Amino acid sequence: DASSVGTSRVRLDAVSVTPASPPTVTTTAASSISGSGATLGGNVTADGGRTVTARGVVYSTTPEPTLTSLGSLAAASGGTGTFSVVAASLDEGTTYHARAYATNNLGTSYGENVVFTTDTEAIFVDGVASSARSIFSGDGQIFRFTLNGPRVFAASTSGGEGLEARFFAGDGTLLRSLAAGAELEMVLILEAGSYSLEILRPFGAAGPAQPYTLTLDERTIAVRRPDASVGGSLASMRGSEVYTDRFFRKTRNTTFKVTPVSAFVSVINGGNRPDRFALRGGNGSRHFDVEYRDASGSVVTAEVRSGRYRTPEREPEAPADWLRVNVEPNKKWISLREGGRTAARRKADEILIDASSVADPSARDGVSIRLQMR
Repeated sequence: DASSVGTSRVRLDAVSVTPASPPTVTTTAASSISGSGATLGGNVTADGGRTVTARGVVYSTTPEPTLTSLGSLAAASGGTGTFSVVAASLDEGTTYHARAYATNNLGTSYGENVVFTTDTEAIFVDGVASSARSIFSGDGQIFRFTLNGPRVFAASTSGGEGLEARFFAGDGTLLRSLAAGAELEMVLILEAGSYSLEILRPFGAAGPAQPYTLTLDERTIAVRRPDASVGGSLASMRGSEVYTDRFFRKTRNTTFKVTPVSAFVSVINGGNRPDRFALRGGNGSRHFDVEYRDASGSVVTAEVRSGRYRTPEREPEAPADWLRVNVEPNKKWISLREGGRTAARRKADEILIDASSVADPSARDGVSIRLQMR
């Protein structure tokens, strides 16, 4: 039938089209921070439907830097994904703001603002270094220094509420950390070497940059100083707080007939750092036999004679460690027969007892017990 002409039908499905846009980029935290440089970077997570032609990081000493601001630029190649760049020739001890950026033909996008501060070499004047700073949330400020000898080292902050601290040895070992507080204060016994102190303000801290003042004090020399004394009883000790560059003998005279006698030797920590001491005592002689006992009454003669006797570790000015020295005349050598009776020969001897630091044997003190037969 000519009137029945077939008709064709066309179906048009709806197509979803995402409009193109500038790229999406995030900023990564600064790393490998030194006194003059840092590694910065970002991540282009989406190209916005167009080719990313440039990406990099802008940084400045003012917040929210852009390509059109006075901030410096560290460039990287285009494309998506993570990238890093190195910012060099930065000023020591200076706070910088950084943002990653990415560009396509529709524009430039920026990541979030991150903050970092270059390291500072602490300068000591008469043993004290002081620095007035401000610190943003999420920042960590590192102060480096070198000690030429052992020190009782003190570090403290004022005006820096909510700050934290971490103290490191030169090899990166964490020595001490302090949680956030109104003010920070730490005292450490440090040997000669390189160290660093990091002051941190936790992420999410409210408000603008927090001002604070950091003070470092290396004036107090850390010394090891055994202080030995001697006496006929623990209530009558002599020789404490007497030191010399050489072995110093403090003498107690003991007079007796052919009967045993006792003396006491004590040692305290006269330094300003924890320490333990080695005690070495004389072996006696053919005229006098010597026995050593510790405070518990245990016989420690062999250990003292060989120098293997060790006190527990003691804090400065802790109670003394002491030994009882029992001396018994050897009747075979000091007795003689006179007119049908036994008499004692007139003999003299001296027992030397040395106290030295286990950590530094050159730090030492000593006493002597003078024995006299009359």
